[in-house]
Amino acid sequence: MRKATPEDLMFLFNLKNEKVVLQWSFDQNPVDLETHKKWFAKKISDPLTALYIVENDGQAIGQVRFDVGPDNSAVISIDISSAYRGKGYGTEAIKESLDVLFQSHPEVKTVNSFIFLANTASQRAFTKAGFGRAVVLPDHPDRVQMAYERSS
Repeated sequence: MRKATPEDLMFLFNLKNEKVVLQWSFDQNPVDLETHKKWFAKKISDPLTALYIVENDGQAIGQVRFDVGPDNSAVISIDISSAYRGKGYGTEAIKESLDVLFQSHPEVKTVNSFIFLANTASQRAFTKAGFGRAVVLPDHPDRVQMAYERSS
């Protein structure tokens, strides 16, 4: 795993528009390149965003992003390329990225994940990575929240 660089723009653009990634995204519309460029420029320069590239044998296979909030918490987002799903890369990426996040943002105590209720594979990955049980969101009954509480 490594920190995202400007050279990752097209990898992340293509990943975001993969069918399976869109299927499990809260915004399921494909993203056009100009919109993605603006989003990427903002995220990569934001000190409250930690954006990492997941690699396997030097090849980019996914991304993990944390958006740090003002309340000592962060929200995690993860996407693994369809060719690498179901092979444990997601769980390992979550675990490794939490370690890196806590080193770069020691103020973060809680990390939240928001997942579609039907996305049981993602829920399993987060459970294996140490996140607590899924709680259905009252305002969005098709989604769950899972939290990771940092040990002192």
